[in-house]
Amino acid sequence: MAHARRQSGEPRAARAFARESVRLNHPLRDPLALVLAIDLLALLAAEEPDPDPYEARVLQGAAHRLWTGVGTPFFGSRTFTGPHHACARRTRAALTGQQYEEAFRLGARLDLDTAVHRALGA
Repeated sequence: MAHARRQSGEPRAARAFARESVRLNHPLRDPLALVLAIDLLALLAAEEPDPDPYEARVLQGAAHRLWTGVGTPFFGSRTFTGPHHACARRTRAALTGQQYEEAFRLGARLDLDTAVHRALGA
């Protein structure tokens, strides 16, 4: 639903559905569902009418760390890599090189609970 809402130009609804996915899958410890939702939230943070490219890149770093527990990042799928690459392009254009790298490293250091807390906007 989050991807569908994003595609139909409803970023707020997309964010709500992606956050709900994170909220529901966190207690289940479903790493695949969590990483896909967090990666989509990163893109949405870069795209919204009031983008936050630094936070988007932090979420990308958190998703990267989660992928290491799932297996091969994105399973080589264009469907999964598309949002990730779009977010990376947007954040790279909006941040300095130092900010871009710093935000990613910050996200990559987050443990699962902290990454979820951050993805939920808390």
